[in-house]
Amino acid sequence: MVRPRGIRHVSSLPTITYYKPQGIQLSSIGEIVLTIEEFESLKLKDYLGKSENESSESMKISQPTFNRLYNNAKKKLIKAIVEGLAIKIEGGNYKMPNRDGTGPRGMGQNGNRRNFGAGQGRGLGRNTQNFGIGSGGTCKCPNCDYEITHNIGNPCYTLKCPNCNVNLIRK
Repeated sequence: MVRPRGIRHVSSLPTITYYKPQGIQLSSIGEIVLTIEEFESLKLKDYLGKSENESSESMKISQPTFNRLYNNAKKKLIKAIVEGLAIKIEGGNYKMPNRDGTGPRGMGQNGNRRNFGAGQGRGLGRNTQNFGIGSGGTCKCPNCDYEITHNIGNPCYTLKCPNCNVNLIRK
């Protein structure tokens, strides 16, 4: 019998979950799926500059497990870049904190909460509107510096600047 996979702890979800090569139609390329915990491993080690031991402690997994997760994530990213594939970040087996940072919160299949008090879930899909993801901050125009307050559940990149009609970015 196969041992069940442990739940990894993740500090936050990515604000942007899809990347594709510019100038190529989505229908003509494949995609690579990077799980939320693979994204977290890259963020901890490469973006935040933590050691593997610090990163594995943060995710509440062993160092060899973190190393496998991190190496799988790197291989997927390299393959996507070399082969010109889209990168989709979703799914996995993780827990994350509540909006105020106090305690676990997981997401169930298709973004539904499951075992709400225990914070357990497989993290398959997401529904940003119901989970307070990306709360606070501002949305900003990269051209003219126009800013508006960020609304929960409405990603900045879906909004257009009224001055120059460019998609806004998160500040």
